[in-house]
Amino acid sequence: EITKMIENLDIRFTNEIYSLYEWKNGIQQIDNYTFGERWIFPLGMFISLEDSIEAYKYYVGKDEYWTKSMFMLFESGGGEMYLINCDLKSPMDGMIFKHSVGALEYDVIISAYDSLESFLITIIQCLKQNVFYFDENIKVLFSADSKKEIEISKKYNPKSELLKISWSCFKV
Repeated sequence: EITKMIENLDIRFTNEIYSLYEWKNGIQQIDNYTFGERWIFPLGMFISLEDSIEAYKYYVGKDEYWTKSMFMLFESGGGEMYLINCDLKSPMDGMIFKHSVGALEYDVIISAYDSLESFLITIIQCLKQNVFYFDENIKVLFSADSKKEIEISKKYNPKSELLKISWSCFKV
């Protein structure tokens, strides 16, 4: 089913991406839920394959930073997107990139996680160690300890350019 949905796109999915969408097709879009209630990490919700395909069709060719080998898996709901590199020939194949037009520290797109697996391990560890918390009053998921989040991320994502910028801020 997934293969059929992407057959007209000029992209190749890894087994990890297939496994992710076989497990779940994004976070359900419930109208009365805020973006923060749909986030699985701060500023990141897992979007459906259908929505990712629509974004791919829209942005590839219009956004100089979003190449045809990039596919969106997560978004903030406010413009930040997380794209996975699906270029088998690239040394960055499988890495997840943060795409943010409003970024000040980098030029729109930067490597954030070494792989989908390392991304998920990072998120799970941050949740297990209570680094991420949900504020019931304003219905948003936050990072309780940015320094600890960076330490966890650093352990699982040593190639991340985004973390190198963050490390220098905290001298982690």
